[in-house]
Amino acid sequence: FPYTTLFRSEKILLQHKTDLVKFASNEEKFRGTVVITNSSANQTINIGKFFALLIGIADYKDTRWGLLNEPIHDVDSMAQVLEKFYTFDKDRIRVLRNPTQEEIFNILNFYRDSLTSDDNLFVFYSGHGFYDPREKMGYLIPRNADYMNDAGWISFQIIKQKFEVIPA
Repeated sequence: FPYTTLFRSEKILLQHKTDLVKFASNEEKFRGTVVITNSSANQTINIGKFFALLIGIADYKDTRWGLLNEPIHDVDSMAQVLEKFYTFDKDRIRVLRNPTQEEIFNILNFYRDSLTSDDNLFVFYSGHGFYDPREKMGYLIPRNADYMNDAGWISFQIIKQKFEVIPA
């Protein structure tokens, strides 16, 4: 095999000259790894660290939202899949179970301040959402959201702004 992989140290070393290489290793510990490059021989590519933010909300303070049965199971299962079959270390997978709006913003701000442009962030949400056709706006609904007042909801516009300033 013409390539040496140093994936667990977050680097891949190419030892073969190529114009375009698409590499997907069959080795169990590298499952899901794909590197595409047009680099010259012996160039090290830093692909950064892999982080995951998994948010599951099943139990809402305002019971009018209704109890959901699966979100906590969804995020716990996703964490297992990311760790077992992909390149995520357990200590880089953050699972938030039934978080408030403040807790969600706190973790997004943490990632904004701590990740680099070489890092990778995977975000998964399972819980209530709402689309307001009058405003043409979608929302994620945190645990503490009032059913009749959108002041505590998280608009997709705000989520987009938060993601745009996270360097990963």
